[in-house]
Amino acid sequence: MGGIWINSLYVSKVRDAARFGLLGLNKGIWGSDSVLKDRNYFNNSVNTSQNLNLGYGYLWWLNGKSSYIAPGIPTVFNKSIIASGPNDMYMALGKDDQKIYISPSKEFVVVRFGGSAYGLALAFSPFDAELWTKINNLNCNNSSIETKIIRTHNFIYPNPASTFIKINPPNTGDFSLSIFNALGQEIITTKNTFHVNITDFKNGIYNVILTQNEQIYSMKTVIEK
Repeated sequence: MGGIWINSLYVSKVRDAARFGLLGLNKGIWGSDSVLKDRNYFNNSVNTSQNLNLGYGYLWWLNGKSSYIAPGIPTVFNKSIIASGPNDMYMALGKDDQKIYISPSKEFVVVRFGGSAYGLALAFSPFDAELWTKINNLNCNNSSIETKIIRTHNFIYPNPASTFIKINPPNTGDFSLSIFNALGQEIITTKNTFHVNITDFKNGIYNVILTQNEQIYSMKTVIEK
């Protein structure tokens, strides 16, 4: 992960921001490395840290709370920060619509960089609601599979990967494997394959579904070259 501080602003590339989001999604664990070892701190960081602003934890904005206070505005808004977003979502909301959204229930990270969508924006803008309304309206090809997912499991290594991924099934016996890109498009489907060549895959975050013994497991993998 990378990034630098300039005049109290954290400057990062999109891919580094996505890595940071994945680290948050995985509760401070990167692959097999526990980067954030204090589990209590992480759990406290994604929950309300004080009574003044229910929508704020430790450096994370928290969706789904009954109220919040926006930066620079001494007014309590009696509603969730992003009504169209997942209630369990925690967020890094930067100046001029620089965003990192993390949703454990949906098991994904959304990053938005670029110019401001609505003029000067210190943290929130109408862009948040518009974006999540569009995300909710997406019809991904693997949606029927995801409704059946019962658990996550770390069955892929290395992660991130560049040329290949190895599969370590949760149990013994036959299994099938499907890999989907960020748009929900199925890239490959295979059976009983323990070594997958990814040299032709584009950089990005992929959703991998493993089915074994009538159980369905899901895991995200990052491919970068």
